[in-house]
Amino acid sequence: MKEVKAKYAEFLGYDIEEVSSGDIDNHIKIGFLKYDKSQFEILEHVCENNSELVMRNLYNIGGKEVYLEERFILLKDYRDKGLKILIIGIDKTDSKLKDDEITNLILKERNLYDELNKANDTIKTLENNLRNG
Repeated sequence: MKEVKAKYAEFLGYDIEEVSSGDIDNHIKIGFLKYDKSQFEILEHVCENNSELVMRNLYNIGGKEVYLEERFILLKDYRDKGLKILIIGIDKTDSKLKDDEITNLILKERNLYDELNKANDTIKTLENNLRNG
């Protein structure tokens, strides 16, 4: 199970700090989800002792209603940014989404996060240039 999570985390280019002991099937995917500070604090508290917060929610993605099970695991380097790994467990009996559609959603999330990092780096560079004259 650790190998499964590590494989997808590696695909996304990030390390997992905590790995829980829940069951994982072949349909697990990992993406990123952002939360405001209040939600982040609640999740951090719930995840403290190597445990997970698990939710099952109905989403409307691309006009399709899909049930997704979400497990949140803390990322060591991104706690202050309020980011979590989102493991999306697709229930095939409920889901109308295809695997490639889920993968595309995950890649879209990763691209948005990469763009955010680039913008932050640019801002830091400009601030340093201003300071150093």
